[in-house]
Amino acid sequence: MENLGLQNVTPIVLGDAGNLIVRLTPYPIVARVAKRFDDDDPDFWREKWAYEVKVSQHLADRGVPVVQCSNLVPTGPHKVADTWMTLWEYIEPVSLPKLSGKQAINTITALVKGMSDFRDLLLPLEAWRNANQAAEYLYSTKHDDSISRLLSAYELVNERIHREPLYPAHGDAHRGNLISSSTGWRWIDFEDVSLMPKFWDYASFIGNFVLFHGLRHPVVESVLQSIAAPDQPSFQFALEARVIMAPMTNLALALHGHGDLDFAKEQLHRAVDFLITLNSGSLWD
Repeated sequence: MENLGLQNVTPIVLGDAGNLIVRLTPYPIVARVAKRFDDDDPDFWREKWAYEVKVSQHLADRGVPVVQCSNLVPTGPHKVADTWMTLWEYIEPVSLPKLSGKQAINTITALVKGMSDFRDLLLPLEAWRNANQAAEYLYSTKHDDSISRLLSAYELVNERIHREPLYPAHGDAHRGNLISSSTGWRWIDFEDVSLMPKFWDYASFIGNFVLFHGLRHPVVESVLQSIAAPDQPSFQFALEARVIMAPMTNLALALHGHGDLDFAKEQLHRAVDFLITLNSGSLWD
């Protein structure tokens, strides 16, 4: 860090799941370090991190509340050993009331509108790449009936998703990618920004609410009520895809030693049960 003018840095790990998130105390800076698997191309992560910085700046320029790049040192990407990192402002967490249904709608809608005019080149279905990688790994493992059912559902969705109209999306807009700050909730984690099916970010936001709290949760109800009848089949497909992807990716990460295996298994069983319910009718029945 000394080459960036940062002296006597004490790293504090804030997160160690998909990527390594480290606060560089005593500075108000957070490093996002890409975790590479053995067969990952390091240049892929350099390009992905550079793109993430562009997206964050674009959204900030449009008034979307995001965690911004550090203004103390160059953001990067910076080479670190055999991987890459970017540097962001550190936000001191504060206690905020839970988002109401209306607040959740407004928060997601602001994000979706901010992404809608992002004109730089966006890769199609880049967020879905995580599902493809997870599926490839899970196929190679000895797995139980629940994983087999999830993989069967994945195959059907994977075949259809390539025919869907695509729109700019955050890609991973779930509740865990909102940080509480003294100025309100702020979005983080733009590495999966890509062209995705319509309503992908809305479906991403409510996916775990649906699995762990059901369709009667106020946030879920608010989102469902906001979807006009002609758009309901598109939303239901996006939610189905997101509910399939989440446990697959979390399970693959956990089996690699980079996540919570108990949570991934619980999410898997809830997803399988929900997909049975979803395939028996409409969310609005």
